[in-house]
Amino acid sequence: MNKITGNAIKFIEWCGLFSVGNDSIDSQHKMLVDIANQFHDHMGKAKNRKLVSETLSQLIHYAESHFKKEEAWAEEIKYPQDLLNTHKEIHEKLLEEIFIIHDNISKEGGLKGIFQTEMFIARWLILHILTEDKKYQNHLMKE
Repeated sequence: MNKITGNAIKFIEWCGLFSVGNDSIDSQHKMLVDIANQFHDHMGKAKNRKLVSETLSQLIHYAESHFKKEEAWAEEIKYPQDLLNTHKEIHEKLLEEIFIIHDNISKEGGLKGIFQTEMFIARWLILHILTEDKKYQNHLMKE
C-alpha cells in the first residue's frame, strides 16, 4: 500500500507512453497489463501456485488472441510486410517462452520460478510495447 494515498501500488502502471495510436490495441495492451498486475497480486498475497498458474494461463490465452488482432491491424494499416513478418516471429518467440515458463511453474513451482516469471512478464510487456509495438505508431505518422 502507498502510505500517502492508501492505494495499492501496481506492478505495472499504464501510462500514455504505452499508447500505439489505436484505441483497440491500446485497450488490449491495458488488459494485458491488468492481467500482469493480477499475477503480481496473486503471487504476493497467496503464493498459491495453482492461482498463479491459472493467471498465467489467462495471460497466455489473452496474449494469443491479442497478437492475432494486432497482426491483422498491422496488415490493415499496410505495415511493411518484412517488418510484420519479423514482428510475428517475435510474437511466436514470446509465446514459446511463456509456454515454457508456465510448464515449469506447473511442474516445479517455487517462489524463485514465479519471481522470474514476473520479471519476464514485466520485461515482455514493457519492452515489447515500447520498442516493437511503437513502430506501428511511427508507421502511421509517416502516412
